[in-house]
Amino acid sequence: MSGPRPVAIVLAAGTGSRFGANRPKQLLPLLGRPVLIHSLDQHTRLGHHVVTVVGESAREEIAGHIRDHLPGREIDMVVGGDTRRESVLAGIAAIPDDMDPDAAAILRNAASPNTPDELIEAIVDGIGEHDGMQAFVRSNETTFVRANDNLDWVISRDITGFTVDPTAYRLSLLRRIAEEMRGGESGETTLDMARRLGANIGLVESPRSNIKLTTSDDLGRLLVYMDPRPSEY
Repeated sequence: MSGPRPVAIVLAAGTGSRFGANRPKQLLPLLGRPVLIHSLDQHTRLGHHVVTVVGESAREEIAGHIRDHLPGREIDMVVGGDTRRESVLAGIAAIPDDMDPDAAAILRNAASPNTPDELIEAIVDGIGEHDGMQAFVRSNETTFVRANDNLDWVISRDITGFTVDPTAYRLSLLRRIAEEMRGGESGETTLDMARRLGANIGLVESPRSNIKLTTSDDLGRLLVYMDPRPSEY
């Protein structure tokens, strides 16, 4: 790792309501460890300053998992809010004031446990040439624009894609985004705000195995991608 030490904000405050389990999806077991531990382990291994944003009701349980699975790792914990926006703001506020303003500041969902090290390193390396970096997967479906109930025009798959974890910004830009978030439109994402501020956002292509745990089907897919044992099939 070259350049300023990166900081990673790992968002783990969600309730996982879409998943349908009786507990937050980031606390579900995956290959012997809770899902979020895979994400926290990765960033501490890579030498990042790590801030994890958790829900108040799960704070003690998550602290226990960190003690059990990542003893001695330095991980700052902060309680998030009722919305992703509030949790992102809580994570940004927890970044130490003395960190280099040119450092890469990574935003990452705790429920994306299979992001490759190489992808994160490429995201970090892109900060400097770019103000921000976004991982993406190329679209393999035909996308179109509609006008009411009529097809207006078809968008070429050569120019479309969708975002996956992680996103990163130069820390000074992320702090500006936080200021905008406190007074901006509630529906705007950090990428919306970065573009509105004139930021240059670079792209890094991600493998399709880098998925976010959203439904129970995703859990099965992650097991296939992450389990090193040979399959019987």
